[in-house]
Amino acid sequence: MRHTSFVALAILASVLAGCHGSPTTPGVSIHDETSPLQSGRWSSGPACLTVTESAADLYSGCWHGHFARPRVSSDGKFTVEGTYRFEAGPVTNETGYAARFVGSMSGETLNLTVERTDQSIPPVSFAVTLSGEGNCAQLCL
Repeated sequence: MRHTSFVALAILASVLAGCHGSPTTPGVSIHDETSPLQSGRWSSGPACLTVTESAADLYSGCWHGHFARPRVSSDGKFTVEGTYRFEAGPVTNETGYAARFVGSMSGETLNLTVERTDQSIPPVSFAVTLSGEGNCAQLCL
């Protein structure tokens, strides 16, 4: 009886350990290999990107992109879904068209490409650097 209880406990312990994985289990990572894109105002030329704790807003002339704050992989890249639209004149309640924002860090420069999902406009790319705190000004009213 005592031997049976010991075997049952050993089997239970093995099953529970297998459910949680371990640092040496293939496919299980104990480290998060991404980090959030640094918050602040990223700008250069016609483009300005405001990154906050939860979201990012890209302004370039009358174009406005909006997406969740991206997590940058260890190789400096990210891809995140969001919206991108032309904004001129009175403010509307439209959310914008679905878009993909593809970024890569090169030293201090963030290279960002906007790809509209419906491909109605060609992709557009920007190179911005962290230039301070605060929000970008919308240049088109």
